[in-house]
Parts: sequence; structure tokens; C-alpha cells
Amino acid sequence: MIRYALLAALLSALLGCGEEITTTTLGGSASRIHSLNYSAVRARLTQTEFAIQYLDGGETPVQIVIDLAQADLNGPTTLDIAATG
Repeated sequence: MIRYALLAALLSALLGCGEEITTTTLGGSASRIHSLNYSAVRARLTQTEFAIQYLDGGETPVQIVIDLAQADLNGPTTLDIAATG
């Protein structure tokens, strides 16, 4: 149940208002060797992981995955991606 609440909250935050499709860029040192442009964001929830995927056309240039077996999901929380990803 908490997983679905987490997904619903994240999806609400990720869904943008407006009709126009724009390309946005993530920053960081990885952008020196690989494009981090994206035009949409998708959240994916399975029994074992929660993923945030930044999409650009048919490709996923960036994906952040949280291993739910390692995440403490007892109520509202901030997840440490380095520890649970």
C-alpha cells in the first residue's frame, strides 16, 4: 500500500502541465560523454524495484532505480539512492 502511495505522489510531481513537448537536459559530468536530453519522464513500479526513467524518443538516456528490498518505506521518507539504488 505504501508503495502505491509513493508511486502516486511521485507521478503527481512528475506530470507536467501543458501540451507542448519540449526537450530538457539533466546536468552532470556524465553529459560530457553521453547526451542527457529527455522529453518525458516515466515511473515504473515492480515487486522488487521502483524506477524513474527519463525518456528521449525511444531511448532511456537516464534511469534511476531503487531496490525496494533495501528501502525503508514505513511512511513518508527520503530515499538515499546511493544506499538503495
